[in-house]
Parts: sequence; structure tokens; C-alpha cells
Amino acid sequence: MLSISFLPFHQLMQSIPSTDAVAVMSLLEEHIRVLEEQLGMQGEKLDAMHHDIRWMMSQLVYMVQGTDLVLESVQGQSQRIGKVEEKTQGLSPMHQRLISGKVSAIVKSSTMTGMKIDYQTIFWKLNGHFHVAKYSQITDDRFEEVMRWLDQTFFEPPAQQGKLF
Repeated sequence: MLSISFLPFHQLMQSIPSTDAVAVMSLLEEHIRVLEEQLGMQGEKLDAMHHDIRWMMSQLVYMVQGTDLVLESVQGQSQRIGKVEEKTQGLSPMHQRLISGKVSAIVKSSTMTGMKIDYQTIFWKLNGHFHVAKYSQITDDRFEEVMRWLDQTFFEPPAQQGKLF
């Protein structure tokens, strides 16, 4: 803030007799010199502040660009993590119970038809078909496929082949 350390001009003029033109001119010159001095100092301060503000703005731009890059990276990582979680998440407990119930129905049905198939055989074939060590490792998004495979493999009669000769 500008602060001028002398009397306002009109008060100075009242203290000098109006007939003393040299004194008035001298006072005006001194007043102008002090104003120029103070404005010069303020101008230097303003230039320094302007320089500092430009530097801070460039740093702010740099930080915003860095933040944008980090945000893009985090979003990409989040998407990749989501895909990995999808692929590695096994069957839900409810789907495991439904598959287990379907296997029980297959075992009971096979017993009634006289072609007994045990649990171990069914799960061994299921795990082999879906390339897993345990059926619970099958991804949950393949539940419907598992149920169709069990129906086709154990409930539907095999397609009959035409006579070869």
C-alpha cells in the first residue's frame, strides 16, 4: 500500500505565501521527487510480486498436470484391478450350493437308473472340463455355463451316431 510521508499538497500550499513562486516551484519539485521515489520503490515491489506470482502459477500448472497424470494412472490401475478381481473371483457361496445341489440330483438320478455315478467322478470331470483344482475356483460369471455343462453331460442322452456300415 502506498504511504506518502508528507502533508497533502493543499496543506503545503497554504503554508507558503502565494507571492513566493520560487518556494512553490521548489516545493512542487520536491513533492514530485518524493512521489517518484515512492512509486519507483512500489513499482520494484510490484515487479517482484508479479515475478513471484508468475512462478507460483507455473508451479501450480506443473502440480495440476502431475495430479492429472496420477489420476489417470490410478484410474487405469483401478480398471486393471477390477478385471483381475473379476477373473480371480470364484463362485459365490449361493452358486456353489446350487451346483452342489445339481450334483446331488445327478447322483440320485444315476442311482435310480442303475448307472451309479458318484460325487467324486462328477467333480473330477467338472474340474477337468473347467481347468481348475476345485470347482469353487471357477469364476462366478461362468455359473450358467457350469449348470448347462452338468445338464448336457449327465442328463441329456448322448447324440446317437448314424450307422457306419
